[in-house]
Amino acid sequence: MRKTIASVSFLLILLVPVAAGAAVGEEVVKDWEDQYARLEKLIAGEARKQAPADQMFDRQALILKTDRAPLDVAIRRCRALLNRLKTMHGAPDLARLDKRLGQIKARRSKAAARDGGEKELYLQVRRITREAAFANPLLDFDDVLFVERKNYGKGNWGGQHMATVYFGHTQAYGGGLYIVKGIKSDKPTIVNVLESSTVKNGRLEGTGKKLAGGAFISPDLSFDGREVLFAYAEPVYAKKKRQWEYTEENSFHIFKVNVDGSNLVQLTK
Repeated sequence: MRKTIASVSFLLILLVPVAAGAAVGEEVVKDWEDQYARLEKLIAGEARKQAPADQMFDRQALILKTDRAPLDVAIRRCRALLNRLKTMHGAPDLARLDKRLGQIKARRSKAAARDGGEKELYLQVRRITREAAFANPLLDFDDVLFVERKNYGKGNWGGQHMATVYFGHTQAYGGGLYIVKGIKSDKPTIVNVLESSTVKNGRLEGTGKKLAGGAFISPDLSFDGREVLFAYAEPVYAKKKRQWEYTEENSFHIFKVNVDGSNLVQLTK
């Protein structure tokens, strides 16, 4: 059985992949720059709010006292990644990336920080990190399955609705089920799995209705990579006042569909 698809639960904004040595898209560079700005804020004091080290799965996710600038964080995390990859079965030769990282670390100076060169070095480290990440021998697939979810508020990445995120009647509507193809190329493409799909059974059968405009959660890919389970809630309250109640129409239901969008069926009610 050939593994071709991996599934993830949330939108992969930060993962618009590229092959080793290929050009990096503008969206990726923009995200690196956004992360640079966030790291500056964390280092300036917001890191005081971070969780204790003993509650972190990997201490590299923390901002450390030795981190004076975003470049420190980038170098440290890139070094940790390279060291981890070297221990993996089937790991590629990372000597070239190792050397490039060492050269950047050596070039760093106070002058680079004064003339803005430190940010350019940071972006170079991110390129090395990206190339290393896609050299991971576990990434032996070509496509990634994901759902898009809407958040409340521009900067509300996590949703901040720890319980009600699973209530269909409280959802921020809009989203879908997608596959990004060619994750290791410099021009990945995104396919809307349900673009032409209509429900083949149950209450929505024969209506010609597509699963659009509502809310999606929890995609689950079958082991043979052929079918997807996911949950969907209809946009019942898109244009009217919400009611804190469960109904057949406003609750999440589990659906199943083939990865090509065919045979969309509802499994629960």
